[in-house]
Amino acid sequence: MDQALSQAAVDPADFLLGREPTWADVTHGFAIERSFEAGLLEVALDDSIRVLAVSGTSGSGKSTTLRRLALTLHTEGERIGWLRLEASQSLHQIKADALAGGFDYVIIDRAERFSERGLDLIRGIVEADHGPKVVVGYGAMPLDEFSVLKSLANLNVHSEVIPLLGDQDIHLLIDALTRGHRLGRLAGLSRRQQVQAFERRAGRQLLVAMIEATSDQRFEDKVSNECRELHADLEPAYAIVALATSLHYGLRRDDLLAALSEVTTSGLEIVDRLHRQHLILKTSANTIAARHPVIAREVVTYYRRSGQLVVAIDRLAFVMASKIFARMPRSSPERRLLNTLVNHQYLGQTIGSVPQVREIYGDLESLLSDNAHFWLQRGSYELERGDISRAENFLAQARGLIADDYMIDTEWAYLLMKRACSAPHDTRATEWMNEALSILFDIITQRGEQSVKTYVVLAQQVIWWVSVASLSIDDKKSLFLEIRDVMAHGDRFHHLNRQFASARTDIERAYLSLATSP
Repeated sequence: MDQALSQAAVDPADFLLGREPTWADVTHGFAIERSFEAGLLEVALDDSIRVLAVSGTSGSGKSTTLRRLALTLHTEGERIGWLRLEASQSLHQIKADALAGGFDYVIIDRAERFSERGLDLIRGIVEADHGPKVVVGYGAMPLDEFSVLKSLANLNVHSEVIPLLGDQDIHLLIDALTRGHRLGRLAGLSRRQQVQAFERRAGRQLLVAMIEATSDQRFEDKVSNECRELHADLEPAYAIVALATSLHYGLRRDDLLAALSEVTTSGLEIVDRLHRQHLILKTSANTIAARHPVIAREVVTYYRRSGQLVVAIDRLAFVMASKIFARMPRSSPERRLLNTLVNHQYLGQTIGSVPQVREIYGDLESLLSDNAHFWLQRGSYELERGDISRAENFLAQARGLIADDYMIDTEWAYLLMKRACSAPHDTRATEWMNEALSILFDIITQRGEQSVKTYVVLAQQVIWWVSVASLSIDDKKSLFLEIRDVMAHGDRFHHLNRQFASARTDIERAYLSLATSP
């Protein structure tokens, strides 16, 4: 914290144009103190509260609020541990460091980056003997998606939602814009007109309100116009930087140059031109980033619509794949980013073209031929969106590289079930289904607590099988009863998971429908 307090401001007024907040923005006064923050400090100091969850929409000011809270608690004499966004340790090591640091508070911004495992991290810190309090920041949707408040309810958790801009906030923000000479179109207006410009956007998050009020453009339109007006030779670099930032990865300059295949002065010039136009930031950690994750996501959306994101994903994934080595920790930022970029769900949701996704996987094949996770994702993509014969080949390669992996075996069982349900009159269909059921039951017995997808696949595919297979009513009822028992077992571990809850409800409905039929 002492180092943060003494941090020099770099282009401080650019925070008011949407740059990601730094400690200096708080200490130098460009990040305004919101009217609700005094109450937040009182909650944090309440001895009865062990977890303070601060949530809000993207760009609502969560990171800035958490930084100010950390610095204020520090001045109150509290010992503060701040988990950096670029932290590369495993969750086990992060927990160990948090407990060994002698902290009174551990503050975790953007906890959604750890997905559901973040809940175990929070619980592990707070429940340890003499463990510190935890202040955690979540996006509004992830807070709900991961059932954070329900999962941590027994830890005396308090939830605080970042509110909309209040009247006092708007006046303070205009004062800050005035001091920083960043009023934009507001410069020629009276104070009343300036306030009215913000009030028209008071229903938006802080970042969007700042940008829209000072530019008189919709946030989405302003970002789209920036991308549209960018010189063509800068577009690939901007798309790659925005993609990395949107996925919370600190992109090194050498990574970007390699992705551009421009490890020359021309590549350096591209980086400098984007920086001079205030589209990217060069951070103190020697990384390059878009000026804010919310802006980065909007840039990614623009390039996805224009069809240019495919190249950015392909190039960034290739660079990350080239950096992977056998003993690299699974928690390393490079491996985490690569896992996201090759994830079959991410590619399926981001890129609508099956041939383009196949091309990305094909470009990575020479680098990842010995990587079971790569073949798992490639096979899973074909299983859900492509060709089942390709899926069988790729999943078989994954199984050959790693035996008894529950994620790979779940997908293999899914493949067998899908094949059986697609051809129920094939003489081998029952054999495929029985083999798949045996695999899934074994996984649930040994690893049920870890694999929610195993339960979901089991329920969904059994419902399909019962609807198409030539089974007697008694056989159908018997199978449904067995699956209902298995799902009841899984409810102990996954009752807060929406996919599991939906699958269990579907099984109950299917069974009741069958039981009440004549």
